[in-house]
Amino acid sequence: MKIGIHPVRYDFFTKYKNIEESLKSDPLNFTGSVTANTVSQVQGLIDDIPQRLWNKIKTSPIVVIHGECDKYGNGYNAYQFYNEIKSEDKELWYYQKMNFAFMLEDEYPDIESRLVSWLHKHVEVYKEKHKESDDD
Repeated sequence: MKIGIHPVRYDFFTKYKNIEESLKSDPLNFTGSVTANTVSQVQGLIDDIPQRLWNKIKTSPIVVIHGECDKYGNGYNAYQFYNEIKSEDKELWYYQKMNFAFMLEDEYPDIESRLVSWLHKHVEVYKEKHKESDDD
C-alpha cells in the first residue's frame, strides 16, 4: 500500500500555462506522482547538502537568487541562507513577482546577463589567485 501520493505540480514552477504545458510534455521531465517517502528522502538529501558542503560554501563567493512567487522555497529561507553565509563576497537577488522557473520566463532577461557577469568576474578573480600561486 502506498500512502501519500503527490502529483508533480508544474503550476508551482510558473504562472504561464504555455511554459507549464511545455514542462509537462517534455519527455525528460517526470510527470507522475511521488510517494511521501520519496519526497521525504529527497528533502533529507537537500537538508544534508549544507552540512556536507558548509565549510566550502560559507566562505566562497555566492549569489542567492529568489523570487517572491516561488512556491517551492520561501523568501525567509533565502534570506536565512544568505545571512548564514560568512563570505564577504555574497549577493542576494530578490525579484518581486518572480516564480521558480524564472529562467524560462521572458520577464527577467537581466538575470541571465547579471549571472554571466557575476560568474565572469569570479572566474577572473580565481584565475588571478591561481596565477599568483603558480608564479611562486
